[in-house]
Amino acid sequence: MQLLVNTIARTDYERGDILAVVPDTHIWGREESMAIWLGDGRAAEDFPNPHLGILRMPSEPVDLNLADPFLEDALDEGQPSTEVLKQRLWYVDIDALPPGVANSLTSPGGDAQVGRNRRSAIKNKYDGSSLPLRNESDGNTRHRHTNTNPRDRVVGR
Repeated sequence: MQLLVNTIARTDYERGDILAVVPDTHIWGREESMAIWLGDGRAAEDFPNPHLGILRMPSEPVDLNLADPFLEDALDEGQPSTEVLKQRLWYVDIDALPPGVANSLTSPGGDAQVGRNRRSAIKNKYDGSSLPLRNESDGNTRHRHTNTNPRDRVVGR
């Protein structure tokens, strides 16, 4: 799987927030990938999203709910709907990655790849749990904190 990660603290996202999850075969667009941007003959200093990084985790199954945000009831009557997106539920603990990977990921338009069993760097903001390591023998990839299948949607706190 590949993760699109916010690499710096901003007003709309926290450092490490997972914004999208796609399969290994996905080809990113020039708005997400510095390599595609440069391949189009554009200047690095003009890259529109230097705060985005792509973290590649080859051979990991796509875990769709990693990009799901928390949903919380609106507290004010002036809110446009009954639910307000508050924050992302999952994040990449960039500091838990090997230094070379973290440096590659956090450079403007960063692109990095991790080796096997780095799922522990993906954390849940609500309870602090990590994605468990995959057990190849029994195919168990259940989330420890919710006991749900990765394809189940995780909502709320």
